[in-house]
Amino acid sequence: MKKFKILLFVLVIASATIFANGTIESKQSNEVNQTREFTDSLGRVVTVDKNIDRVAPSGNLAQLIIYTMVPDKMVGWGTRPSSQLDKYFDKDILSLPVFGAFYGAKANLNMEAVISADPQVVIDLGEIKGSKEEMIKQLDTLQETLGIPVIFIEAYLDNMGQTYRILGDLLNRKADGEERAKRCEDTINRAKNAEKLITTQTRVYFGVGANGLTSYPKGSFRTQTLQLAGLDNVVVGKGNNILVSPEQLIIWNPEVILVDQAGSYEKFIAPNSPFSEIDAVKNNRVYVVPEGPFSWIDSPPSVNRILGIDWLGNLFYPAAFNIDIKKEAKSFYNLFYHYDLTDTELDKLIINSK
Repeated sequence: MKKFKILLFVLVIASATIFANGTIESKQSNEVNQTREFTDSLGRVVTVDKNIDRVAPSGNLAQLIIYTMVPDKMVGWGTRPSSQLDKYFDKDILSLPVFGAFYGAKANLNMEAVISADPQVVIDLGEIKGSKEEMIKQLDTLQETLGIPVIFIEAYLDNMGQTYRILGDLLNRKADGEERAKRCEDTINRAKNAEKLITTQTRVYFGVGANGLTSYPKGSFRTQTLQLAGLDNVVVGKGNNILVSPEQLIIWNPEVILVDQAGSYEKFIAPNSPFSEIDAVKNNRVYVVPEGPFSWIDSPPSVNRILGIDWLGNLFYPAAFNIDIKKEAKSFYNLFYHYDLTDTELDKLIINSK
């Protein structure tokens, strides 16, 4: 009888151990099944949740693309939009915390704020910064410091469609990603087809800042919109930002001047303007780039530029582009900014842009 009790005790302990091991293995299996490996644009293999509902952007460019795709998944901003643009955003979105930016001249990422917001992933979108190897080290270090997966997805103007497809796959929003990808690719393909019909490119100067005398040279990341719209950028030089003297601008004599501020627009068209003999000024071809909530051709250099291609193409080569720009603008705002733009609002946006 005593031997039987001992044997029974051993069997109970063994059964409990087997059950416990089975439970642990089942739990481990479930944890594995809830994650996946994602290969980002740098070739880094990062383990992420299969179902991602909480996303943090690495900065301003990333936040714009993420916002246009999944505003409901955002847990914070790189930089909160200015109060003048509040009407474009839901109050719940505007009240999200601000993290700052990981890259750029004003890099100021608040890691504590990111950790506190508890995202499942931090997403960086844009161009490769520096060398690929340097960026891999930087993102690996950031990921280790945060204890949160950090991934990078390339986002250039001419591959924006693929960017949305990758983002849609990562965030389980494939249909939404495909819809935005198709819109981007339709615009870019239309521009490439229109280029075949353009016999003479319009010579353009794009001025930024309060006096409009800062610009970007040919080949710059920030002038891709001009190039894809079939325009010939008159600015040449080395570096990203070019300071342009009035004398140089007069020598270049652009047919069109684009500016990003109403103040510089007024200076160019003023009766006593030193630029009155430039063809663009003489022929009333000075335009303000529409902005709201983001610029149509720059700042940040992101998906907002897709609408800029349509605007510029329609403005300077209407026969080649053959579009209704008001219709295109409204549909763009609805799809990417989740906002129904009224006729009155649109007319105000393009008052000095047509």
